[in-house]
Amino acid sequence: MKISHKFNSTSALRAGSCVVLASLLVPLAGCGSPAAPPTVQQPAMSRNTGMSTKQKVVLLAGAAALYYYYRKSKAANEAKYKGQQVQYYLSKNGRIYYREPGNPKNVIWVTPPQNTISVPENEAQQYSQIQGYNNQKTGNGLDYYFNGPGGGER
Repeated sequence: MKISHKFNSTSALRAGSCVVLASLLVPLAGCGSPAAPPTVQQPAMSRNTGMSTKQKVVLLAGAAALYYYYRKSKAANEAKYKGQQVQYYLSKNGRIYYREPGNPKNVIWVTPPQNTISVPENEAQQYSQIQGYNNQKTGNGLDYYFNGPGGGER
């Protein structure tokens, strides 16, 4: 019995092309439409505050967020450096810093997060006149609180 096999280069080329094409298309098979981004449940406040998501909050950004962090930092430093006065400064670029008591060369910057922060409505009310309160563009800048109503013109 004689077995003969005809080899046709055109059919082999087509078969090889199909295999290569199929291997390139398989990874793209699930990309027909973009998948919805995963849903992440985020509480109204950061986790370390222990607030429920049902409490009314106000968003603070920019100067209001920085002033909020300044006040928190000041309260924490009063407890940390009992009896020692910590002097805070407003830099020319609008940032707040203080020098560590006993080590004045050590400058520590008060830095809020880049995004807005959520603060309980009753606590945030004291920041309502500052730029960035509830994402408002109007209000007092930090120089008002550090240098008085005239700003840095003293």
